[in-house]
Amino acid sequence: MANAKRLIDANKLIAVFRNIADHAVRNHTLIAATIYTAIDTVEEQKTVDAVEVVHGRWETNCDPEECEKDFYCSVCEELICDFDTTALYPGENCYYYCPNCGARMDGEK
Repeated sequence: MANAKRLIDANKLIAVFRNIADHAVRNHTLIAATIYTAIDTVEEQKTVDAVEVVHGRWETNCDPEECEKDFYCSVCEELICDFDTTALYPGENCYYYCPNCGARMDGEK
């Protein structure tokens, strides 16, 4: 996970850097200058248009062996009818995301 790309709130990061740099100015001019350079570097980076990932899971109200294999999204509660009777959950039919709300069906909260 250390090498994975992450989207961060650069404005919050810059605010933290500024706070550290402002306190360092009094005693450590070189450290403050280095932090201000880091702030400039962050501000120069491209901005991406992104939304937070919503995680969900497929849920059912009945035992799949006793009733139709209907599942609903834990996020939007939209019913998904799974027509492949050999599948145990909609993800086996390539429903890795809810087709209604787009939640990633990886079981996380």
